[in-house]
Amino acid sequence: MSVRVFSLVFVMFLVLVSLSLVFPAFAVVGESEAASALVSAEQSVSLGYQAVLNAENAGGNVSGLFVRLNDAGNLLAAARMSYGNGDFDTAKLLAGLGENIGKGVQNDAVGLKDSALSEDSRRTLLTTVASVAGVAVIALGSFVVWHRLRKKYGEYRGWFIVGSLILMLLAVIPVSALYIHLPSSSESFSELWLLGPNHMAEGYPFNVTADEKCSVYVGVGNRLGYSAYYKIFVKFLNETQPFPVASNSTPSSLSELYEFDFFVPENQVWEEMLNFTFVNVGHSNDSVTVGSLLINDVAFTVNGTTLWNVERKGFYYQLFFELWLYNTTSQSFQYHNRFVGLWLNMTAP
Repeated sequence: MSVRVFSLVFVMFLVLVSLSLVFPAFAVVGESEAASALVSAEQSVSLGYQAVLNAENAGGNVSGLFVRLNDAGNLLAAARMSYGNGDFDTAKLLAGLGENIGKGVQNDAVGLKDSALSEDSRRTLLTTVASVAGVAVIALGSFVVWHRLRKKYGEYRGWFIVGSLILMLLAVIPVSALYIHLPSSSESFSELWLLGPNHMAEGYPFNVTADEKCSVYVGVGNRLGYSAYYKIFVKFLNETQPFPVASNSTPSSLSELYEFDFFVPENQVWEEMLNFTFVNVGHSNDSVTVGSLLINDVAFTVNGTTLWNVERKGFYYQLFFELWLYNTTSQSFQYHNRFVGLWLNMTAP
């Protein structure tokens, strides 16, 4: 072998070795950067939500801000799912977009809060001045009227005083309402539901086959007394895998597949359609294995096996939905002790 050929082979060998070392390093860096971007986006959206709550409590109209927060929540959920599927570039991109929306919402919410507080202060001052002036006018008018009529109607002095006090109390009601807030007697809770493909509580998918597209609607109603930040985790299990435990508010230990991140103003509802399809399904005499689950056009590897149920005569899986709620005190999501499930019998193809 000539020196020139040997040198070329040696250089190519060095290039291949270098690439084998460099590409994994780039992959690790990509995953790390995507994880960091997700953390930053989560913090940005959470801070934006808390800023919107503050603006809402100050009396600002935050409906438009919640629309933008829901856009950020959709991006954040998509970023997490991309990260879980190993698509770190997409995860980083989507997380960055969500972070930018969160920061914009936070800045706008602070400005809205300041404007609302300024307007509230002006309104409080005017109401207070009007109430004080009203009391003064009633007191002075009562004194003048009584001074002129006391000789003729002296025996009604007590009734006159009571009437004057009632008028003065009526005059201070507007300003009292600004400072006295009675506690709400209504129960605070969240609703979680599933509806069938026709948007009714019937016609749910049950007997399903491979590559069949199925649909349900999942919804949440907010009756907590404040605007809430929710997550729904979609999980997939067979009959032997762990469910959530309602008695101690423990979620299922299974990893989530799909997720929704969304915001629901007080006394309003959120609802979305979820499409799912089972692919790569293998049947044997006593078991079925689902290789992948397609949810809203996003593929998830599940490799879930279930055995023939002799009593119920079928191969049963469950697609279920856990509700989580953001706690502003701990600044984290907590399982909200609510879940709904959909039993599915995987029939032969």
